[in-house]
Amino acid sequence: MWAAHHAVPRPFRRRQALRGPRDRQERNLSNARFTHFYDGDTFPLASDSYAAVLCSQVLEHSLSPEELLSECHRVLRPGGSLLLTVPFLWPEHEQPWDAQRFTSFGLRQRLEAAGFRVETMVRLNPGLSALLQLLIEWNESRERRLCARLPKGLPRSGLKLLWRLWMALPYSALNLLGLLARSISSRKSMNPEPSASGGPWGAELYLDLVMLAVKSDPQDTQALRLG
Repeated sequence: MWAAHHAVPRPFRRRQALRGPRDRQERNLSNARFTHFYDGDTFPLASDSYAAVLCSQVLEHSLSPEELLSECHRVLRPGGSLLLTVPFLWPEHEQPWDAQRFTSFGLRQRLEAAGFRVETMVRLNPGLSALLQLLIEWNESRERRLCARLPKGLPRSGLKLLWRLWMALPYSALNLLGLLARSISSRKSMNPEPSASGGPWGAELYLDLVMLAVKSDPQDTQALRLG
């Protein structure tokens, strides 16, 4: 299995040389036997060479998602699987390299256009549990902004710990409520298929989207066309 999480968007290929621990970490990754870096155009891998590809929370960072999916299709063997996850309601992250969000309809269409057959689709944390998680994330962003404004002399780690202790009870309550809401939503909208009406109750509002797609065998595709 090969994870495509080292993709570098085109405008950001040429990065300033890093120094210090992060630089050493990237050099170690580059020298690792099973680590590959690619330039944003073509995977440095042979065609039809992998049985499975994992692309987790990456596609939203690509400025050319169709090309990335095409490359995933190219390196997979016929019948190989692509496990793809993308965020839907999550706030922007890794700015400025967060480029887009995908609906279940749009992602399915892109996968089919790339030559995949979608086997399974799951919307994670649908309904109220998604809103509760976003409330927690909003509060976390407040913490980050407050810590960023503190004078350099103040111990930020200690203040973060105090904030965590202060929010422990509200977070526990929100998490328990979110688990309950997810349990209720899952009974009504587990593994919903896209539909014009938005699917089962709460299915159109969710945090993440997971799709399992298969590279169609050319012989099967040809047989369908002839039939």
